Amino acid sequence: MKKVRGWRAIHKDLPKWFSRIQRLIQKRSSKPRVSGKYKGHSTTDTAAWGRELVYAVHGNRPKGIDYDENMQYAASMGLLLVNWYVHIHTAKCLDPRRSLKDRKKAYKNIIEYRAALDSSLSDLRIMKESFSQEFELL
Repeated sequence: MKKVRGWRAIHKDLPKWFSRIQRLIQKRSSKPRVSGKYKGHSTTDTAAWGRELVYAVHGNRPKGIDYDENMQYAASMGLLLVNWYVHIHTAKCLDPRRSLKDRKKAYKNIIEYRAALDSSLSDLRIMKESFSQEFELL
């Protein structure tokens, strides 16, 4: 049986990839603050865990087939990071340990993010403004 690779493999096993991201963040974070506005939050070297994730995703790329490697990379990273963000943000909305005010604010933010994502994915004008070629609708 052919091994699934690239964005399809990531989509098939998002929980595994989410766990990997969480471990990378934990590895690259300081101990949580004990006081102040950000009590309980750490400082994280985002670039460091991001680089490690890039290498992990790159190692999961399809090999030996004709495809645009840049598009495959963007598809894989985009799918993974957008899904992780939406799920982790939604989890904050549903966390009963957070105040109702904070949960409502987080919910409003994730709804706005998802609307912006849907809008930008659907707006064909972005292609015309970004790529120097002609387009013909099917």
